[in-house]
Amino acid sequence: MRSKLAIGLAVTVGLVAVLLSLGSMMAGVKGFGPSTPCPTTDPILEVTLKGLVTGGQILVDGQPLEVSRQGKRLTAPARALAEGQHLVSVRLDTALPFYQVAWQTPFEVDVTAPEVDFEAPPEYTSERTIQLQGTTERGARVVIGELAQPADGKGRFVLDVPLAAGSNQLAGEVLDPAGNATQFKFKVFGDRSPPTASVTPADGDVVKTVKPVIKVQASDDGAIARVAITVDGQALKVKTGADGVYKVQALGLAEGSRHLQIEVQDKAGRVSSRESWFVVDSSERFGDNRMTIGAVGDDVKSLQKRLLEQKALSKTDITGKFDSVTEQAVRQVQEKLKLKATGIVDETLMAALGPRIFVNQSRFSLILDLPGKPLQRFSIATGSSTYPTPTGDFKVAEKVMYPTWLPPKSDWARDAKPIPPGPDNPLGTRWIGLDWGGVGIHGTNAPWSIGSASSHGCMRMTIPDVEELYTMVRVGTPVVIFGGWESDPRLKTYWP
Repeated sequence: MRSKLAIGLAVTVGLVAVLLSLGSMMAGVKGFGPSTPCPTTDPILEVTLKGLVTGGQILVDGQPLEVSRQGKRLTAPARALAEGQHLVSVRLDTALPFYQVAWQTPFEVDVTAPEVDFEAPPEYTSERTIQLQGTTERGARVVIGELAQPADGKGRFVLDVPLAAGSNQLAGEVLDPAGNATQFKFKVFGDRSPPTASVTPADGDVVKTVKPVIKVQASDDGAIARVAITVDGQALKVKTGADGVYKVQALGLAEGSRHLQIEVQDKAGRVSSRESWFVVDSSERFGDNRMTIGAVGDDVKSLQKRLLEQKALSKTDITGKFDSVTEQAVRQVQEKLKLKATGIVDETLMAALGPRIFVNQSRFSLILDLPGKPLQRFSIATGSSTYPTPTGDFKVAEKVMYPTWLPPKSDWARDAKPIPPGPDNPLGTRWIGLDWGGVGIHGTNAPWSIGSASSHGCMRMTIPDVEELYTMVRVGTPVVIFGGWESDPRLKTYWP
C-alpha cells in the first residue's frame, strides 16, 4: 500500500508556510524534515502550498520526481527506495519573478521488523511478577497488553510483567520507530503452592518383605519435576507411574526400623519433604536376613540367646525386641570376634552366631545347632587312622551342588581320574568344603561306610542327610571338630 508522508505512518517531508503576502515581499520560509522513519520503499512525498506559490520541484537524492498539483498540494511518488538515509529537496516557484523557496531535509526508509533477543522467562515460577528483558534496536518499544517499555540507547529493555495463578500466555510485540513490528509469545505458569505428597509405607507401618515397594503420591498445581526417595540414606532409582504415583522397589532391607525420606520438587523449584519410620519383619528365623534396632520376633529372640551365650546379655534381656540394649550387646560381640562394631547383625555376624556345626569323631556324629530350633543330629563317617579328620575350629568355605570329584594331590589318588556328577561320584550330590586342607562334608556312594573311620579325612553323610544340611548352612558357618577326648564343655552340652 502506498503511504503518504504527511499522515499516519507516512514520512512528512515538510510543511511549507510560504507567507508571501501582497503587502510585504518576504523571502520564502524553509520547512523542516520528518521526525520518524518511513516504513515503505514507495512513499508519496507531499508539500502543502500557501501564498503566491505557482509550482515547484521535488527531488530525492538529487533525482527529480514526477510532481502533480491538487489545489494547494504538490505530491510526488517515489519508487523503490533503498533502506537507509535519503535526502529530499524542494524548490517552489512564486508569482514574483526571480523569487524561489527551497529547502532540503533528510529522512530514513526502514521496512525491516526489529530484531529482538529475549532472555527467555522460566516455564514455571513461584514469583508473582517476572522480568522480561533483552535487547532490540534503539528506540523500539516492547509492548504487552497495556504495558510498554522503550529500549534504551543501547537497545536494552526490562519489562515487569505481573502473572496470574496458573497458565499465563504472554503475547506482545516490539515496535520500531517506523512502526515495523516483531511479535512474540511466551507461556509461563504461575505456581502458587508447593507440591504435596503422601508415602507408603507410612510412619509406623510393618512390612513383611525385605523388598518392599515404596510409593509416593505427588501432586502440584503446576507440574512435578523430581521425586527423590532414600531408605536409610541410600538413594533409590525412582520410576514414574500413572496419576502422579512414583514407585521404587527397595532390595535387601535389614529386619528392623527403616528410615524412609522423600523429597518432591515442582518445576517452579518449590520443595516438599516427608519422612517415615517403618519396620521390616519378614522372617522369624534367625539368619535369613540382616537385623538392626527395631527388629522384632522369634529371630530376635534367637539372636538374643546367642548373645546370652556370649555373655553379652542376661536372661531378662531376651524380649524378642531388638532394642538399644541388644544393639550394644551386638557391638560388644563384634568387638570380641574382631569384627567391625556396627551394631548391625550382618552376614558375617550371623554366620558366627547363627547355624553352627559340631562334630564328635568318637561318636561318628555331626550336630547342627540352629538358633531357636532343636538340635539336629546326623551320623557320619570320619577319616581313617591313616588319613585322619583334622580337629579344631573351621568355617564353611564353599558349597557346591553336584560336584565333580577331582583327585587330591596324595599318593592314594596318584592314578585316579576326575569323576563327574553321577552315581559313581564318591562325593555324592553335595559338597560343603571347609577352609583347611581340602577337607569337607559331602555325600557318598558308599552309604554302608557311615558310622566308621574309613574316609580320607572328609566327613561323609548319606545323600538325603547332606542335601538337608546343605540348605541350612552358609559360607562362613562355623564348624568345630572334636576328636571326642577333649575336656571342652561343649562336648558335654551336645553329647551328654
